[in-house]
Amino acid sequence: MINLVCGVKVSVEGKENLTKETKVLYVSNHKSNIDPCLIYVAANRTMTAAGKSTLWKVKPLLPFFNAFQVIKINRESDREAAKSIVEGIKYMKNDNSVIIFPEGGIKTREVEQMVSIKPGAYKLATKSEAVIQPIALIGSSKISKRKWYQPRVKVIVRFLPPINPEDYKDLNTHEIAYKVVDMVNANFPNEEKYVISEEA
Repeated sequence: MINLVCGVKVSVEGKENLTKETKVLYVSNHKSNIDPCLIYVAANRTMTAAGKSTLWKVKPLLPFFNAFQVIKINRESDREAAKSIVEGIKYMKNDNSVIIFPEGGIKTREVEQMVSIKPGAYKLATKSEAVIQPIALIGSSKISKRKWYQPRVKVIVRFLPPINPEDYKDLNTHEIAYKVVDMVNANFPNEEKYVISEEA
């Protein structure tokens, strides 16, 4: 589906960095609506994802959300978002893995790098003592700009070295967030460094 329907050619790099742990928080830059699918295909492992609540209005997606137990994040309500994080933590404590995009949505497609952070998202890892698996999606920003008659967009899913609980045990969520940003954004050396927007 990714290759044919979405007009994307996926290439996977850094497979040697993929952790063998089953309780993993996969974190990545976010530039297209199919980014969760790209990561799922590249990792070739069972996992779910966190998504904004407005996606639940797209009825054809509901069977997939239910099947994969997708975590609904209500960005309009801090209280509801906090409840979702708590549910996500419980889910991960049962040796489950989750994909998140800690930028809090697609902020810009003008650059590939991470441009904002929501440190609270990393509580999913710190509270469940999960491994954090940073990922750099390279080329994903071009997907929405592709015309149907143009060649497939080449996207690289690059798995970076995992951050184990013992590596972040002395860091707060802000420090973890910036550590991940530095790791991911190092994969875009030709882009002008973007000023990171920090959100709750």
